[in-house]
Amino acid sequence: MDTYARSFRAIDARLARAAKRSYRRGRRWIRCARNAMNPLVNVIFHREHLIECAQEMRQNGSDAAGSNGERLRDYSRENLIVLCDSLHQDIYGGSYEPSPRRTVKIPKRSGKGHRTIKISTPADRIVGNALLQAMTPIWEPRFLENNWGFRPGKNQWDMLAWLRIQVEATGRTVLALDDVANAFDNIPLKPLLDWHVETLQPLVPECHKQASRLRDLRRFCSKGQAELVPATQSPHHELQRLRELIRQVVQDPANTTSRGIDQGGCYSPLAMNVFLHHSYDIPMAESLFHPYWARYVDNLVYLAQDVPQGRKALQMSAQLLEPYGLRLKGEDGIFDLERGACPNLLGFKVAWKNGKLQYRLSSQSWDQLSAELRQLHKGERAPERATATIRGWVQAMGPAFEGGDDVSDRLLRLSASLGFREAATESDISSWSLEAANRWSALLRDSLEGTAEGARATAPPVPPPDLN
Repeated sequence: MDTYARSFRAIDARLARAAKRSYRRGRRWIRCARNAMNPLVNVIFHREHLIECAQEMRQNGSDAAGSNGERLRDYSRENLIVLCDSLHQDIYGGSYEPSPRRTVKIPKRSGKGHRTIKISTPADRIVGNALLQAMTPIWEPRFLENNWGFRPGKNQWDMLAWLRIQVEATGRTVLALDDVANAFDNIPLKPLLDWHVETLQPLVPECHKQASRLRDLRRFCSKGQAELVPATQSPHHELQRLRELIRQVVQDPANTTSRGIDQGGCYSPLAMNVFLHHSYDIPMAESLFHPYWARYVDNLVYLAQDVPQGRKALQMSAQLLEPYGLRLKGEDGIFDLERGACPNLLGFKVAWKNGKLQYRLSSQSWDQLSAELRQLHKGERAPERATATIRGWVQAMGPAFEGGDDVSDRLLRLSASLGFREAATESDISSWSLEAANRWSALLRDSLEGTAEGARATAPPVPPPDLN
């Protein structure tokens, strides 16, 4: 219960800060937003919370056009406040209905085929981001350390550093790799929503206590403006209302099936983690394969002692996913690094050389960069965006530059062949590569120190010497 209380206080503190700023600006925010008919929904989709999320999204460059052609930058500050006020009223009144998504296809990391992304309207993205900001502090303490994808303070470099440390420390040089096939499109909604309700249920009493406390805030309203606070609805009704809102956020209205969440939605990555946390992570943590497994979104990794053990790990993974109608792609497999196998993982080629795990640029990474550069010709300011794309790609490939490999020549030839000869110079690429390599080295060093501290913290006490 302490965890729920802390999570709720973290959300409420965020709203209180926004409310104070709103009060200083003279808005009667209590009258508009602090209605306690549905405390749990009201806390998450509070008017001031929606405004703050919208402003953060605009500052972070979330500006893709939705199906209505509108962008966040099209809204003035006043219009954005009006939009968030309207969203709160619709959600509170039970009349909120999301708009259809805009479908965009982007090249896959492998360079083979495209990935379908669903882009919501600015209004629906604000609602999704508000849900994400409220739910992250609730779910994060529950996720396991072996889950590396789409989490605050973690990224694919962290997983690659963990993998290298584990392989070199344990001598487990057999990797069992696979992906969940079409994971976003096939996640069953019922268990996903049930797990949300189950986790949020203990939070409802805290929300009710908060709702009763809000009556005391009426003294801040102008005389004659305070509204009576109606009786709260039942906890069951609140949870079912929130369950429906989560479904509306994660699933395109055009999808009338009981499966699939939008890839590209604000809340979808967290929803994916919630689903695989219950269906895959927890059973793996309770199995004999723990702790030599990892997951980055739908990418599954297992460190095995030999090939038969790796095969058993993949078989167990398939068995865990089967009851939910999910399956493994079967495109990767089991790789013995000591025998020269070099599998692809998260855009890198993994190799074992001189007793160390090394990462190299894979053909998939080059194919992805090539596809992204080709796409730029369809938009505005293509040369400027090409420079940003090349720089971002180089800086993301830091683990591959640890050995001082120079990719300048190949990168210059590629950009020139695609019409971006002036996008970057050899000096630019060398500087970006060195910067990325240094960041990777620092991360690896910090990970090694953290592993050593963790080992010391969990080590059993040393018995006193026998003086007899």
